[in-house]
Amino acid sequence: MRRLRLTRTTSPRWSPRLRRTLVLGVLAAGLWVGLGMPGFPGSPPVLAMSAHPPRSVLTQACPTQGPSPSLACDKAILLALRDDLLAGSHTGYNMGFLRWQDDVPVRDFWGVTVGGEPPRVTRLAMSSWKRAMSPSMGVPGCQHCTYLGGIVPPALGRLAQLEHLALTANRLTGPIPSELSQLLHLRHLDLSGNRLTGSIPGELGQLTDLQHLDLSGNYLTDPIPGEPGQLPHLQHLALSYNRLTGSIPSELGQLPHLRSLTLSNNYLTGPIPGKLGQLPHLEVLVLSHNRLTSSLPGELGQLLRLQHLDLSDNQLTGSIPSELGQLLRLQHLDLSDNRLTGSIPSELGQLSHLWSLTLSNNQLTGPIPGELGQLRLMIRLDLSANQITGPIPGALGQLVSLKELYLHDNRLTGPIPPELGQLGQLQELNASA
Repeated sequence: MRRLRLTRTTSPRWSPRLRRTLVLGVLAAGLWVGLGMPGFPGSPPVLAMSAHPPRSVLTQACPTQGPSPSLACDKAILLALRDDLLAGSHTGYNMGFLRWQDDVPVRDFWGVTVGGEPPRVTRLAMSSWKRAMSPSMGVPGCQHCTYLGGIVPPALGRLAQLEHLALTANRLTGPIPSELSQLLHLRHLDLSGNRLTGSIPGELGQLTDLQHLDLSGNYLTDPIPGEPGQLPHLQHLALSYNRLTGSIPSELGQLPHLRSLTLSNNYLTGPIPGKLGQLPHLEVLVLSHNRLTSSLPGELGQLLRLQHLDLSDNQLTGSIPSELGQLLRLQHLDLSDNRLTGSIPSELGQLSHLWSLTLSNNQLTGPIPGELGQLRLMIRLDLSANQITGPIPGALGQLVSLKELYLHDNRLTGPIPPELGQLGQLQELNASA
């Protein structure tokens, strides 16, 4: 009987990397069998993952409404509204110039700034491109595609971390979407120089971080809402060159940090609210070219930081309040083209920083106060087209910086004083009757 001899064979030595490969292969094979082979009846579909999945896959997790939760969703929102913003342009050129493409990182989008941690879209600044265009950019024919068109997309209100939004000097039309009030971190909003219509949304009063609001140069109508008076950090408010009606809201006098208020070239009526005198940081106040009535409130003399005051071309009546002489930082004062009466306050001679004083086309009477000769920085003095009487004071010869002096169309008497010959900078003088 033969005895079988059992021999021990040596197992092959597998490297760790090869063992891992075999294990993964077995697992993959089992998964393949479990799912079924593609192409056979009854086999379920196989999900193929790509290194560059389509945008529909990338944006599946982004909500279709409400604030954007991530940078990826910020990008998806911008890509979705891209065609709205470029509706009035030649998109064939703009797509390449803006770089708003699916395969381009959002931080490389033209006009877009990404910041913060985690990173989010914090700034969108897309003014007209006339100054930005140059042949070196390799964008031919862009004289026809230098403006954004279409509407202001309401979806911009979903860019939850946006701090700066400027779409200045374009051709945007339609209303200002109230959805912008959802941008609770917004500090700067500039939609000036477009063709926007409708009223100013009162919901903008919810932007409690807002510091700069410029809606000037549009076709906005209806009264100014009082809600912007609730913006505790607002520093600049510009609504000029629109078609706004109604009175100036007294609530604007509640803005503790306001530095500039420009409401010119509208159809505003009624009095200037005395509460505007409660703006302790105001430096610029421009209410010109409206239909404002009543007298000048003396409370304006409390604006001790005011540098520029323009109330010209209205229907203001009464006298010039002497309290304006307390505005020691004032550089420009224009009260022309109103219906002001009474004499020129001598207190205006205390405005040592004043370089332009225009009181023309009113109904002012009395003499020219000699105290105006103390304004050594005065460059332009216009008192024309009033009912001023008496002689031209020789003290005006002390205005060593004066270049323009207009005293015509008054009731002045006597000769031109020889002291005016000392005005070495004088270029224009009109003292005719």
